[in-house]
Amino acid sequence: MFEQIQIPKELIPVDGRFGCGPSLVRTEFVEALARDAKGYLGTSHRQATVKNKVGAMFEKVRKYLDVPADYKIAAGNGSASQVWDMCTFSLIEKKAAHFVNGEFSQKWAASTKESKFVQAQEVKVGNGEQPAFKEFDDCDVHCITWNETSTGAMWSECPRAEKSLLAVDATSAAGAYTWDLSKTDLFYFSPQKAFGSEGGLWIGIFSPKAVAQIERVKKSGRYIPAMLDFTHALKNAESNQTYNTPSLTTVYLLEKQLQWFLDKGGLKNFAKEADEKVKILSDWVERREELTWYIKDASARSKTVCTINLDKAIPYDQLTKHLRKFGFLDIDCYRNLGENQIRVSIFPNVAKDDLVKLTKAVDYCLDHRTK
Repeated sequence: MFEQIQIPKELIPVDGRFGCGPSLVRTEFVEALARDAKGYLGTSHRQATVKNKVGAMFEKVRKYLDVPADYKIAAGNGSASQVWDMCTFSLIEKKAAHFVNGEFSQKWAASTKESKFVQAQEVKVGNGEQPAFKEFDDCDVHCITWNETSTGAMWSECPRAEKSLLAVDATSAAGAYTWDLSKTDLFYFSPQKAFGSEGGLWIGIFSPKAVAQIERVKKSGRYIPAMLDFTHALKNAESNQTYNTPSLTTVYLLEKQLQWFLDKGGLKNFAKEADEKVKILSDWVERREELTWYIKDASARSKTVCTINLDKAIPYDQLTKHLRKFGFLDIDCYRNLGENQIRVSIFPNVAKDDLVKLTKAVDYCLDHRTK
């Protein structure tokens, strides 16, 4: 269908990494790491060189995300998916409510459900839909996934839990769009998505209420594996460390990216850019009869992960395979979703000019395809 099509040179992106994670890492930061490697890589994470870098990372997270002064920040190995199990062992006292609308929110719920010492309740809707928030009196933690990376469905604003904790998986949205942290008790993310770093690390932001509950769970006598114990992470963060050895590359790239964010005007500037990028795609989808938004409710469409369905007569895998030959990378649909669609990240590192080139390159392929 597309094999013979030669996409014009003027439509080739400067950087065509549109993947939803791992995402586009800025080349200048990789080059800077190479220059600094002898005094940084292969050194102890308990010494000043690395501890200072971790401390700078924490400080810039606090500034960029406008973290309330009395909230604590910590980090650890295992990426955000490990935090699901950490919540089960180290945060939930008796029961959690999970709001489920896709692959990752479902996996978080499963971590709680499969345990023997806490309970779980699910509020579940179909893929591509957005659940309505409700606080349950018998749940001490309410768990939402701000941006469901698998589907591109997003909470448009932060709900409020009055009598319990609100825990937010913010991966693939944190760093790219605004969020009211004052309503949130645990806010965590992985840096290999909107923050343009590498994987293997989680960053968590904890309210005083969350810290108090973590300490109660610890004192309850529950067995908590050390790697899943938030108290260890919080204690080490006081000394600008992680409980065990982190990827120094991830820390370095994240700190560089945060400084770049701050130099470019901060989070509000990138939220504005995200709206502009969504409009580029919305205008495109409206113009092309072969395309439709997967998320039907416009208010629930992600500002970072955009899922666009293709007409069934146009196999997405043939299109994405051909585009890859010309430098358009990782726009395949989520592997377990089973939709005929493309999934495009519009994280801060994705240039608007390259996004426009992507739309025009797809146009070119659709217009010149063989039937």
